[in-house]
Amino acid sequence: MSQSRWSKPERCGFLLGRLFMANLSEADLEGAQLEGADLKEADLTNANLRNANLRQDNLGGSTQLQGAILTGVNLQGPNLEGCEYDTETVFPEGFKP
Repeated sequence: MSQSRWSKPERCGFLLGRLFMANLSEADLEGAQLEGADLKEADLTNANLRNANLRQDNLGGSTQLQGAILTGVNLQGPNLEGCEYDTETVFPEGFKP
């Protein structure tokens, strides 16, 4: 994964953030605090979201999750309706999209 301007997520708080249609492709968002953020239609292609806090997030619409790494993310709260993913998307153990 290439370096991104969105690295060092522990220093970034997007709590309730408006990231609608944001280009976060290949972003290193490991451990990022994204609770309640609006990520509808965001491009998270090949993004590292390991252990990110996505509780109450809205990932719906046509959010791009192709190749994204979601290991350790609790996906019971976020709205995934309409998200696009592929065989390269890594979902948390036991999660069936």
